[in-house]
Amino acid sequence: MRCLLRAAGKRSCLGEQLALFLFIVALLQNFYFKPPEGQDDIAMDEEWGETVSPSPYKDRMIAKE
Repeated sequence: MRCLLRAAGKRSCLGEQLALFLFIVALLQNFYFKPPEGQDDIAMDEEWGETVSPSPYKDRMIAKE
């Protein structure tokens, strides 16, 4: 049995990566990303398992004017 990832195969959407890129660029252009009030920095800890992934964290988005 073969498993295909969502973005793999001959029927994958060619614009999916472009759409994700444009979405992230729009967020970065329109918002400042800051740590929560009362914190100086966002913790960059990681969680170990089968893969290494970042620990959950909170941030705040402030609209640029």
